[in-house]
Amino acid sequence: MNPSHQGAKRVASYLSASKTHICLSCRLAIAIPSQPPRYRSYATTATTPSLLLLLLLPPKQQQANELLAQPQPRPPPNPPTQIKAGIVLSRPPILTPDPHPFETAYHLYQRRLNERLVLPFTQYFYFKPDTPAYEAWRIARKARNGVAGRDVGGYNAFGKEGWNDEALMGDESGERAVIVRKLIDEEGRARKDRDVLGAQGKAADGGGNGYGWADRGGPRRMRRAM
Repeated sequence: MNPSHQGAKRVASYLSASKTHICLSCRLAIAIPSQPPRYRSYATTATTPSLLLLLLLPPKQQQANELLAQPQPRPPPNPPTQIKAGIVLSRPPILTPDPHPFETAYHLYQRRLNERLVLPFTQYFYFKPDTPAYEAWRIARKARNGVAGRDVGGYNAFGKEGWNDEALMGDESGERAVIVRKLIDEEGRARKDRDVLGAQGKAADGGGNGYGWADRGGPRRMRRAM
């Protein structure tokens, strides 16, 4: 036997007697016999540990390695997108309080801003020239300062005073009663009296307001007579 083999045996016997004084990687490197490169196999199974590792490793480390070697469960694929629809019920109040003067002026200002953003009224699309309807429109337009809308207080966004779109103090152009009266007057000029008057000979109503006869007692519940 060669002296080198005898020395290797002595080193192996010494290492086997004192396993606790050497690291695991060194023990594995010495215990596994060297093979020629052409017979070396690099294909290993990742799921099952080798018998040599089971013999050399302590029991707790073996259990940990077995748990790590087990195939990890893959998360399930994402489910298809589900659209959940519902019904949104809206219950607007039946009775609303009378608007504040500041609120009335604000809505009038917003309507005037809208007049500045939209295109001018195309009269030739709705009225044919030299017709009674066109002549009535010309008279109404002149009375309203060339404006088609009846709720902006005669404000012409495309005229010389188009920049002056703010509602001044005491301006009643945006009041609801004023707008209703203008609408009734316009209808009275365009239609016959028998069409404006109701079946019982009463004048056309300007619409109900938010204050009824049942409100005189000061009730607070919504379900009350108008």
